[in-house]
Amino acid sequence: MILQLNTDNMKNTSNLKILILIIGLALTFTSFAQTAQLDITGSAQINHKPTECKVTFSVELKNASYTTVITDLTTDINGLVSSLKKQGFAPAEIITQQFNISKSKKYVNNAWKEDGFMATQQLSVVFPIDQKRLIKVLNASTGTGSNPNISIGFQIDQATQESITNSLIKSAVKDARSKADLIANTAGYEVSEIKSIQYGSSRSTSQPQPMYRMAESKAASFSSDFGPMEAESMNFSDQVHIVFGLKEKG
Repeated sequence: MILQLNTDNMKNTSNLKILILIIGLALTFTSFAQTAQLDITGSAQINHKPTECKVTFSVELKNASYTTVITDLTTDINGLVSSLKKQGFAPAEIITQQFNISKSKKYVNNAWKEDGFMATQQLSVVFPIDQKRLIKVLNASTGTGSNPNISIGFQIDQATQESITNSLIKSAVKDARSKADLIANTAGYEVSEIKSIQYGSSRSTSQPQPMYRMAESKAASFSSDFGPMEAESMNFSDQVHIVFGLKEKG
């Protein structure tokens, strides 16, 4: 029995395998070119000087009578509000907040005993940074009898915050696109599209600056020599995450 091999068929089979391999590689490269993408995080930072001053008065009173401590606290807060208005501050600039009343206790003979009631309330005044107005705010509480604790802080007004946020977003998007173009061009590709955008998860802004704190006495008085208080710049940052689609240069 003689076995004959068809060399033409073998050659055809070999060529077919090579053709299939070439087609497979071509499809792979084509698929990669179609699906290649870059995940880029664009970042931006802005430093900005505070635009507002926030002065907070904290009034704390104690009395054996629940009714009396509330009445006295109301009287002190109303006195502060009236004094601030006389100094030229508008009602919209004066904010009362964080009212709290609780039972007071003291430790006597190895035991805690109720000792009346403790009432506290805060009143804040927010205004554009101005040394003269700051002195007026501080002097508003002198002579009222409330003797509040006082804290002074600096912050950014709402309109400026919105402007800063818009600028951060624009800069972060430009930063992401710039990075994408650089990386794509270096690798022999170019940006073809934006596949997705994510925003908000990494956003951060500065908190109001640490405050000056003081305990006021009945005889306290402030003049133009007080301060001046220079507020340091506040840092704001933001991020935008963008997925870019790529294509081969051509």
